[in-house]
Amino acid sequence: MSELVEMIEQNAEENTGAEYERFHVDNDMKAEWCLTKIRGIRAEQEREKAELQRQMQFYLDQMEIVDKKADENAAFFEEMLKGYFVDRVDEGFTKATKTQITYKLPTGVLKLKKQQPSIDYKTHQADTIEWLKQNGFTQFIKTKEELAWSDLKKNVTIQDGAAVTADGEIIPGIEVTAREDVFEVEVN
Repeated sequence: MSELVEMIEQNAEENTGAEYERFHVDNDMKAEWCLTKIRGIRAEQEREKAELQRQMQFYLDQMEIVDKKADENAAFFEEMLKGYFVDRVDEGFTKATKTQITYKLPTGVLKLKKQQPSIDYKTHQADTIEWLKQNGFTQFIKTKEELAWSDLKKNVTIQDGAAVTADGEIIPGIEVTAREDVFEVEVN
């Protein structure tokens, strides 16, 4: 291979300026040299990409650390604001609606959003369907015997962790799980 390199360098020295001829691949040795150059270029490309990938992973890890630290710091202040918010509620300085309680400040709003209970009506759906049939509430059953929850829900109240009819009868198969209210802080 060194003979080829010498030949190419010699060709370049002899043909400078306007007389310079472009290198031509006209034999196997020159073709092999080109292939070796391409292989080197691709290997360098892969090395550079691997290094960039390593650097990118480093920065992604750093971003995760920054996010975690920021979340922890913000959570500290949000917890302090939650205590202040509770004091404001107790003193009657908040605005309450059916779904949330708010306290407005010049740079943000403190909110307590009331959560509806999580209702699982699918796990024991067969029990509920059987009960609806036995008690004459077939209008709440779809023809493929699937609970018509959206319709039934309008005729049911939640009492003591159970779904109850207007007559006060507990509907079997419906699990009611209470959920905690969600506290949020909005920054303007």
